[in-house]
Amino acid sequence: MGIIKIRANKPTQDSKMGIKYLSDGVGMTITGIFENSIFESTNLKVGHEVIRINDSSVYGKPMEWIRLKLASIEGEVELDVKVNEDTKNYIQIRATKPSPDSKLGIRYVPGETSVVITGIMEDSIFSSTALKVGHEIFLINGTPVAGNGRDWVASMLYSIPDTIVFDVKNTWTAGVKLISVGKKAPTGNTRVGSSDDRVRILLRCVLDASRSEPPLFFVGHGIPIDEWERIYDIIEGDLVPAIAESRLIDDVMRKEMGVYRSKQIVKGYMDIGESQHEAKVFKMTQSASAMADTCTLVATNVLSHVSSIMAPYSVRCEIDLESYELPKYSDIKQKQAFQAKRVNGIKFIPIVQRTIPDATTVPPLAVAELAL
Repeated sequence: MGIIKIRANKPTQDSKMGIKYLSDGVGMTITGIFENSIFESTNLKVGHEVIRINDSSVYGKPMEWIRLKLASIEGEVELDVKVNEDTKNYIQIRATKPSPDSKLGIRYVPGETSVVITGIMEDSIFSSTALKVGHEIFLINGTPVAGNGRDWVASMLYSIPDTIVFDVKNTWTAGVKLISVGKKAPTGNTRVGSSDDRVRILLRCVLDASRSEPPLFFVGHGIPIDEWERIYDIIEGDLVPAIAESRLIDDVMRKEMGVYRSKQIVKGYMDIGESQHEAKVFKMTQSASAMADTCTLVATNVLSHVSSIMAPYSVRCEIDLESYELPKYSDIKQKQAFQAKRVNGIKFIPIVQRTIPDATTVPPLAVAELAL
């Protein structure tokens, strides 16, 4: 995660920005960028979090304050943007109808949070764009599609007279989520290193997906349910345990180092117990390093196996990495903590357009497909 500056010129004070955004009282998130926006040719993307506008912090500011701030600017608009890891997975795709009544030439399945593309006809207005089977659409001309059914989507697309803008997630990740299985220490128990304190750190990693319900990304690519089950079993059986063990030892190591100084002060001198404690810390360091290496090796093997399954479906796979912050070794010599990467799962990315397979090869859909 990093901060970048994005600049655009506002011709007059009354000029429109051409962006949509939301404010949750903490920050400002970009939810749409319209055609002819002053930011259209910049690096601003849907999902970017704006933290400052022309050096004015937006933290804690309501929507009305942001609106008035943007309206008051004449000339250069400078946005300080926090770029999240997931932002790069979103793209904007545009196509223009020849006439207001023109067919789009696409097939799709509405889901709970997105609309998944399941087919693109040869004469579709999107046939020459980057739109692919399996893409998830989250916004249509800046309007979120979450929670809306097929009738709403059809009406929305029909009501647009000319240019249609899709904000699309370009990937799907079979990633892990952490579930705490520990118990909270009893009230008043503050003894460092107690058994209750150790129990509280235990975590369980599970795959953030269901074996019995293929993700819409897989449905859109026509991947049979038995292939999805194979992929699920490989990731759940091999990769998830490796991730869990690596993160557990890392978490234990962090907790131990957090109380290491306190233990030194309590003892006040070096004895056989302290020597044993230092040996334990070194062994934990070695274990954490070895388990991180093991997790990477397992992820590489899983990636190879899953890639061979997905190859016929024009989907490439890569190891999904997430950033995390390492503890600072010195508050004086180290100005900021180092950022590291660790394995989070397997990412699936469409690479080429392909035709829709026979209906017999795909699992039954919860929502009927709709052709426009």
